[in-house]
Amino acid sequence: MPDVFSFAHTRTAFVTQKKLYEYVKTRMGTSYPRHFEDDDFIASMNVAKMHVYAAGLMDMTMFAVANAAVREAFTDDGRSALARRCFALGLDANDDGDVVPANRAQWCEDLEARMTGAVWRNTGANEHHFQASPKALVAWAPIADELKRYDADIVENSIRFAWQAVRSEFFERIDADSIANSRHPAQEDATF
Repeated sequence: MPDVFSFAHTRTAFVTQKKLYEYVKTRMGTSYPRHFEDDDFIASMNVAKMHVYAAGLMDMTMFAVANAAVREAFTDDGRSALARRCFALGLDANDDGDVVPANRAQWCEDLEARMTGAVWRNTGANEHHFQASPKALVAWAPIADELKRYDADIVENSIRFAWQAVRSEFFERIDADSIANSRHPAQEDATF
């Protein structure tokens, strides 16, 4: 499963950062470069970047595990364990040392809450796994709230469309039979 985990966190980083920066750049227009000389703005972007990433990683983790661990070799408890591992590795890979421990603890609690109601066998390419990242993108972007209310639908749809390409790439690469037939499905020795 290491390839699945790597896919989840690298694609999440790409999609969430790209969409966050696109949104901010679009809203700021030609003054965009000047803002990146402001330390307070950079700090707020770094906070937003990690919150949007964590929400996206939760979405991608739920999707990747549900679609990679589809065979009978996996129990729901096993899938939850894989999701926890995928999520933790993704957070570790993108932590530049500035992540507040309380934020990380909250993100892990959010994943646990989401897994409580998970129907792991509800798989496929649709977007039902991708609910947290569109809302987080709008909520955490350092844009004035009075402007966000005009942007919400467009920005949320923008990231939803970006996830479509990631889901397609995932299905081109996944080998669920190999994952199920690996020596120990709960371990990280399956191919992707």
